[in-house]
Amino acid sequence: MKKSILLLLLIAISIVTPLFGQDSIPSAKTDYLKKSRNQRTAGKVLLIGGGALLTVGFALALDDLGGLFNSADKDNSKAASILIYTGGAAMLASIPLFLSGAKNSRKAMGISLGTQPVLQTRYYGLSIKRIPSLSLTLNL
Repeated sequence: MKKSILLLLLIAISIVTPLFGQDSIPSAKTDYLKKSRNQRTAGKVLLIGGGALLTVGFALALDDLGGLFNSADKDNSKAASILIYTGGAAMLASIPLFLSGAKNSRKAMGISLGTQPVLQTRYYGLSIKRIPSLSLTLNL
């Protein structure tokens, strides 16, 4: 009985252990560049989409004022104001995304992955060993 429990435990550990391993070392530089690209893309989508909503809202508002499209249409002032406010909010929401995208891009340019020499004491004296390191450059 103890052998079968031990065997099941070993099988479970052998199945679960590889799930916690990492395939490769993630690079902070590529992570920051990917994050920057995604933020800039989201900012462009919000800016263009907000501009389109704003344009349609202004067109509807002008239609109510002067009968731009068809004077027999019903009142579109509520829809026009909703589109104008939504478009303006979307365009304003794109600003922080562009700023954080630029910030992450600058962070990525200051990060590098390499090896650094480290002094180690040995029984016969000091030796230099190179270890993987992540360096961050701060621009002051």
